[in-house]
Amino acid sequence: MRRWLAWAAGLGTAVLLTGALAWNRIDHAPRAAAPGAPPSEQLELARAGDVAAQFAVAASQLGTPTVARDVPQSLYWFGQAAQAGHARAQSALGHMLMRGRLVRLEAGERERWVEVDEDVPASSGLVAAPSEAMDWLARAAEQGEVDAQERLGLALERGEAGDADPARAKRWFRRAAREGSVVAQLELSRLYDAGAAGERYAAEAAT
Repeated sequence: MRRWLAWAAGLGTAVLLTGALAWNRIDHAPRAAAPGAPPSEQLELARAGDVAAQFAVAASQLGTPTVARDVPQSLYWFGQAAQAGHARAQSALGHMLMRGRLVRLEAGERERWVEVDEDVPASSGLVAAPSEAMDWLARAAEQGEVDAQERLGLALERGEAGDADPARAKRWFRRAAREGSVVAQLELSRLYDAGAAGERYAAEAAT
C-alpha cells in the first residue's frame, strides 16, 4: 500500500507521496495563517488532528471568495484527512491525481467533485499519478462515495491507469447507478449496448 511521508512540520521541506507522484521539495508543512487563509480556529483544529477540519481547510484552499488558493496546502490537508479515512478527501485526491487537475464541488441533488480544465503551475506539486488516483478512488468508492464510484468506473472503462477493464467498470457503475447517478446510468447503458452490438457482430461474422 502506498503511503504518505510527511516531513516534520516546520522544517520547511516537502510532503511526499510515494509511488508515481513526484513532489519537488515544496513546503507542504502547516504554516501560520496569512491574509486570505482559512479561519485560525479551523487551522488549529486541523493541526490537532480533527479530520473534518482538515477536510474543510483542504477544500477551502482550492480557492473561495474569502480564502486564497493554495494548492500545496490543499494537497497536504486532503492527504491528512484521506489517510485518516475521510471518504470525501479520498475522492478529491483521486480526482486531482488522475490527470493532475484541480477540482471543485458541483452542487446539485448530491454534491460531487468535478475536475477543472485549468492549467496548474508545476510549482504547485500537483501532477498526474493515475495509479495513486485509483487507490484513493477505490477507498472512497468502497465507503459509498458516488462520485468516486463514477470516476473509478470511467477510469477502468478508459484504461486511464493501465489496461481497460469494462467488467470492473460495470460493477462500479452499477453501484453508483443504484444511488441515482445519472452519469453511471448512462455509462452502464452504453456499455451494455456496446456489448450487445459486439455479440451481434460476432454472431454475424461466424455465419
